[in-house]
Amino acid sequence: MNNINEKLVGKAEEFVRQFLKENLSDKITFHTLEHTTYVVEKAEYIGEKNGLNPEEIILVKIAAWFHDIGYAVDIENHEKIGAEKADEFLTSQGIEKSKIDQVKECIFATRISTQPVSLLEKVVCDADLSHLAEEDYFERIEKMRKEWKNHSFDKVSKRKFLGKSEEFFETHSYHTDFAKKVFEPKKDANLQKIKKLKYMLDQKKEKILLSKSKKG
Repeated sequence: MNNINEKLVGKAEEFVRQFLKENLSDKITFHTLEHTTYVVEKAEYIGEKNGLNPEEIILVKIAAWFHDIGYAVDIENHEKIGAEKADEFLTSQGIEKSKIDQVKECIFATRISTQPVSLLEKVVCDADLSHLAEEDYFERIEKMRKEWKNHSFDKVSKRKFLGKSEEFFETHSYHTDFAKKVFEPKKDANLQKIKKLKYMLDQKKEKILLSKSKKG
């Protein structure tokens, strides 16, 4: 009997929703349940567009459900915790180790410094960062800036954050054929907007500094 079905995805969703409800701090403003459900939807969409079979779609959706659950425990090690929670959950559901390992590898692959290897890993990574290509990117990323501030207890200016975003955009690439074709152009459009906004803020700061120097 194959236990890898939509019923399993529903149980995973129920587990993650309850865990985040009980444990996620309100200081986490980006990596929330909203972000998680978004990544699950994108994982399914990107997976289908890249030809994953039904079982593989289920595995990437489960990985997406668990990929950021660790933010409720330890931000720095959230991937490790997410993989552990997924392991515990899937083991309790009688899923074979080889499938559990696939899910865990998908979660570990979302680490920024990690290069995904399998197509499943690539799908989850692209789903996790598909917001870079969204029209509402700047609304989403403002939640990220607030989360950074809450986590570091240090003010992160919009100008500085845009600079960090520009660096990230220029080093990031999507991994699946579909995301490269469909998301990359939209991401590039957002990068141009980032550069324009950063330029405007740079000009504003220069005027302020110049004004202060004249007064001094």
